[in-house]
Amino acid sequence: MKTMDDTVRAHHFDARLSGTVCGYLLFDPDIKSIPWSGLAIEQNELDEILSLSKCINGCGQTDYRLTEQGIDVLLGATDSLKNLLKEQLSVIVKPPRKRAGKQTQDYIANSGISPMQKHDAHTLRLFDSIIEVLESTAIKEPNGDEERYVDYFIEFATKNRLAVRELLNGLLTGEFKPNENITHCFNNVGAVKEFCDETDKKDYVASLLTVQNNNVFMTDAFEKRHNSVLPFILTLLDFYYLNEKKYRALMFSAMGR
Repeated sequence: MKTMDDTVRAHHFDARLSGTVCGYLLFDPDIKSIPWSGLAIEQNELDEILSLSKCINGCGQTDYRLTEQGIDVLLGATDSLKNLLKEQLSVIVKPPRKRAGKQTQDYIANSGISPMQKHDAHTLRLFDSIIEVLESTAIKEPNGDEERYVDYFIEFATKNRLAVRELLNGLLTGEFKPNENITHCFNNVGAVKEFCDETDKKDYVASLLTVQNNNVFMTDAFEKRHNSVLPFILTLLDFYYLNEKKYRALMFSAMGR
């Protein structure tokens, strides 16, 4: 007999599996099935998913269906990929800050509203253009020094997750401009300088940041090419069980100048 706890857990895993399918579709838009052995997932979690598979399949989604062998990717997944990515971006990037006197009214007015409805048309168009690039990016496998840099980039972005989120907020809502001092976003300017020095050595990635006189500034990379934010965006999107090799390849492919 299905319990309320089973339903809650099923919806929890449904969100994770939908994000996973999203990641695999970005890697291969023609993918039809994903074997359990191809996922980065702990055995105990997989066992729980399999035990709840009927309940998960009944969540109402049309993107995938669970089998004993893995995940069957359905036709509806391709159609909903853009919307799922847009929803994630709308949560990651907060709308521009309101004046203090309006905060309470804005909070009440926005309660229960979809995150996408809180953004202006300009930001939503940016989301659309970024997602279109993600969907059409040719996947390239990194090797050697490229692979080491991708891992270094992921490590830096993970350690500075809040700063990366603030960086994306500022850029995608138009609050941050070229040459703007954003030192306040980071706790360790020395680590940012090291990151910038490493990035400047690579000809396959544009640097959004620069350090001068122990201060962190925006470059004009985003103004010249909006796609320069893609690698940072990918570190905040949730692909859950996408395996490390495929995630690394997505990251490296997004770094193309």
